Amino acid sequence: MLIGDTPAEAEGAQPHGVRVLAIASGKSSEAALQAAGADAALPDWRDWRVVAELVRRGIG
Repeated sequence: MLIGDTPAEAEGAQPHGVRVLAIASGKSSEAALQAAGADAALPDWRDWRVVAELVRRGIG
């Protein structure tokens, strides 16, 4: 699993079968991260419990 904040990270992980949790903490929006193919995208880190649960479940 990759946790990232850019569309390039999401796009780069997909061909290798890596699940992507994208968090719009940088310049990229949540919508841009979703459009790039992230398995899940969050607007920020505020709800860390959601982040932890997605990681625990492998996103699914």
